[in-house]
Amino acid sequence: MSEHSVTDQDHTPDVHNPRYHHGRSPAAWAGVVVAIVGFIVMAVAVLIPSLVLFIVSAAVIVVAVILTRALQVLGYGNNHHLKA
Repeated sequence: MSEHSVTDQDHTPDVHNPRYHHGRSPAAWAGVVVAIVGFIVMAVAVLIPSLVLFIVSAAVIVVAVILTRALQVLGYGNNHHLKA
């Protein structure tokens, strides 16, 4: 048998490592909130067949992606290596 024992410490993630962050940043939260609103509006557009509302909700989802990226570049994201 091996003398090496596996402890809980071997599997504990390094929470101070910026790569192990899981997107907990203002950029991530803003993007997710705006995207969720867009998806909810899109679901309503499908339920009450409305092409205009569907297109508007798709635009809101695109804005969520752009907003997230812009906030990352401004330093509010998890990617500190991005430059403006």
